[in-house]
Amino acid sequence: MASPISKEVRLLSESWAWVSENMERLKRNYPGEYVAVLGGRLVGHSRDYHGLLARLWSKGFFPGPLVITRVPGGR
Repeated sequence: MASPISKEVRLLSESWAWVSENMERLKRNYPGEYVAVLGGRLVGHSRDYHGLLARLWSKGFFPGPLVITRVPGGR
């Protein structure tokens, strides 16, 4: 049985891989925004980092094994 830590590491790895594979699409759709990815699924985005955290928290995603990164571009 996988430990909770290995599950979180797997999710983080999948999330970073998804970000890398989809960066061009993210740049087109969310330039300059913060995006949150969980295991290969975009679960939130916002220009405001703290606003994104609040939304993720209210949806039960945060804290958790999320990748949150800023997409290059925009202002």
